[in-house]
Amino acid sequence: MPGDASRPDQRRTDEPSRLPSLDLLRGLSILGVIAVHTAAAIPTGIGPLDSVLAAGRFGVQLFFFVSAYTMCYMWQKRQGEATPVRNFYLRRFLRIAPLFWLAIAFYFALSKQTLAASWTQLLLSSSFLHGFFPQAINAIVPGGWSIAVEMSFYAFFPLLIIRFSKRRQPYLLLAIAIWILYTFVVRSLLLSLLSSSAIGHSPAAIREFLYLIFPNQAPVFLLGCYLYHLLAACQFPSRFEQLLLGCWLAFSLAAGLISGEGHLGFAAVYLGLAAAVYATVRARAQLAPLQALGRQSYAIYLSHFWILAVVAERLPCHRGLDCLAVAMILTTSLSYGVALLIHRLIEAPINRFTRQLTGPNPS
Repeated sequence: MPGDASRPDQRRTDEPSRLPSLDLLRGLSILGVIAVHTAAAIPTGIGPLDSVLAAGRFGVQLFFFVSAYTMCYMWQKRQGEATPVRNFYLRRFLRIAPLFWLAIAFYFALSKQTLAASWTQLLLSSSFLHGFFPQAINAIVPGGWSIAVEMSFYAFFPLLIIRFSKRRQPYLLLAIAIWILYTFVVRSLLLSLLSSSAIGHSPAAIREFLYLIFPNQAPVFLLGCYLYHLLAACQFPSRFEQLLLGCWLAFSLAAGLISGEGHLGFAAVYLGLAAAVYATVRARAQLAPLQALGRQSYAIYLSHFWILAVVAERLPCHRGLDCLAVAMILTTSLSYGVALLIHRLIEAPINRFTRQLTGPNPS
């Protein structure tokens, strides 16, 4: 059935539940993340190109879409399990926590910080609560904010999918409601609170925190769930849904352009990504190199920060398009190699253990 995202396109023997089009999107996501970090370390000096590469930061939101879609897909696939909620939390925890804890230990050792000075950040990061504290959100693991956001959504996901079942419109309505509430009420309150805090965060750090925090990212996950149910039904958005999406997009764009406040236009960015995800999955797009990267995207994400730093330090140049291209190729290749090793030594044994606890095919 064309566009039926509830049926795998082509299956690997060791991971029979993977959807190739989602792995492709994961691959694009991690390439975007590597691109933005490489361009920050080694700018090309070509303004328009650097701006394009900077857009790679939205690769994280692309991954959030894929994550939400995958969770819905696997939840429906596993209907009939005796303990679905327990199994969901076990699978998600064992998928995320061991590698993240390893990354905490690795990056903490590299930082040469003392336990006495960093115990709060270590405790918050280890418990996945660092995403709610400006002083801890990226204090230990570079890019660790996205892991906190992921785990926050995992906490709510079973409640949502049990409550909404196969209805898609509640996800869309909730996404819009959370966007309105956070963008126009909660964000202002947090901005005022943090600006007057005795901790003394800089204005730039506060703005970054308000962008990274879970309530600002939550609509992306909800849209991902909406997309899953839309594609599973092999449908286009209804006229009512088109009206909602169009008004949301237009208002976000207009508010961002008129005010000059980037956070008001953030919804327009992830609505554009949602359209791209819809088209990619509906077309069952496949591209083997990106799918290979996508299958190892989590380990690549955690390791590429360190690998990029090593590569950038050892390159004879630190600026220019040629230098950036070499750094991108080396960072991506080495990160992929490290990720394959991590998969063999750590992830594969954990997956086998997970299957013993919950049944086959952990997502």
